[in-house]
Formats: sequence, C-alpha cells, structure tokens
Amino acid sequence: CKAQSPPVEPALLAFERWQFRCKLQEERVQQQGALTMHDPLFPTTKTPEKGLVEDLKRSGMSAPAARDVARQLAAESVEAVKALQAMTDGCSSGDDESPRWRTAAVTNKHTLDFYNAEHKPKRLLKLTKVHYNKLRALWGAHRAGRTSAQTVGASEVDLDPAEERGLHDAVLCLLLRYNALCGHGFQAAAGEHVFAALRGRVGATLE
Repeated sequence: CKAQSPPVEPALLAFERWQFRCKLQEERVQQQGALTMHDPLFPTTKTPEKGLVEDLKRSGMSAPAARDVARQLAAESVEAVKALQAMTDGCSSGDDESPRWRTAAVTNKHTLDFYNAEHKPKRLLKLTKVHYNKLRALWGAHRAGRTSAQTVGASEVDLDPAEERGLHDAVLCLLLRYNALCGHGFQAAAGEHVFAALRGRVGATLE
C-alpha cells in the first residue's frame, strides 16, 4: 500500500476483516473435507479476497492495484503457513537440525519477561505477576484434574523443572498469540464490574 503513488492508508480493520472472512471461508471448506492446508491464525486462501479488494478501493486504491495487493497478501500468508508447518514437522520429528526452542522467564519486581532463549530477543513479552499467578493456578488446577482454579493458589502449585518449563512454554505461546493479534479491538476486554459479577454469580476466578 505504501508503494502506491500516492501511498494508500488501508481502511481501519481491513486486515482483520480479511483475516476473519478468509478463516470463515476455510471453515466451510474444512467441513466439506476439502481443505488441504490449515493454520489457526493465517489464512490459506490463495486467491485475492473480494472483501479486501473492496476495502482497498474505498481507501483510494485503483481496482488493479487492490487486486494485486490482495493477491500478494494471500501468497505471503500461504508461504508463512508452509514455513510454520515445516518448522512444526521438524520439531516433532526429533531432527537434530530442527529449530530449537527454550523459553526464558525473567522475574522483575512487578512483571515477568518471556522470550525464546535460543535467539536474541527482539521484543520482550511482558506479563504482570498477578496475571502470571492466575495462569499458574489454572495450570495447577488442570494438572490436578480440577474444573476450577478456585481451590488452588499459585503459591500452592508445586511444579518440577520439566512441568515449569511446560508452563512457561505455554505462557510464551499465549503471549505470542496475543502479540500477533494486535489489531484494533482484539483485546476483547471486559470491565472490572463484569468480572466481579462473574466471580459473584458463577465463581469465576480467572479471565
């Protein structure tokens, strides 16, 4: 879009609308058993998505340029999925040449920093200790076969080193997912009064 003359600023949420429309289309194809490639986040639709083309045209882009941008985005998304699948296959195969992954969790005064220790971190993914303790309590409740984390606190969750690595891997994946879904309005936030009502009525202690 920036390569256009003059540069075009896509409509707000144009990317997110493209993403969700493509995933909805894939879901329908998957129900028919005709989906050959799938990723939870990235679309694998190879053709230019009409809705994105219209969004770009409304932003001031010509129809041919809009179709070209939509085609490029679709192609890059497919290539990203292929790269992720290759990485996943390599990790699951036990191949010595497969990508390495080791989660580092650094404790600060009020937060924890998470990153892949096998690579120089370009961005630290931060989590407050309050939220980390909630996730740790939920992890412990799940391990104990409980349906609620209400009966176990974070301080009561005794994890051996392997289990703690598993928790930290899961936390990093969670933070990476939210970091990737950084579009407008993706936080799905609810106010404190909503959570107070959920806690009071159904005993929910985790978001």
